[in-house]
Amino acid sequence: MKQGIYEQLINTITRQEISALDPDVYNIGTEKLDAIDHLG
Repeated sequence: MKQGIYEQLINTITRQEISALDPDVYNIGTEKLDAIDHLG
């Protein structure tokens, strides 16, 4: 269970950093993360 929490924190931080750079990059990044989530 802890691993999932850490992954959520990392994903949240990563998304915030990406979105601060460029909204388009943020959208692409979230799509990739969502795809990874479905695989996991």
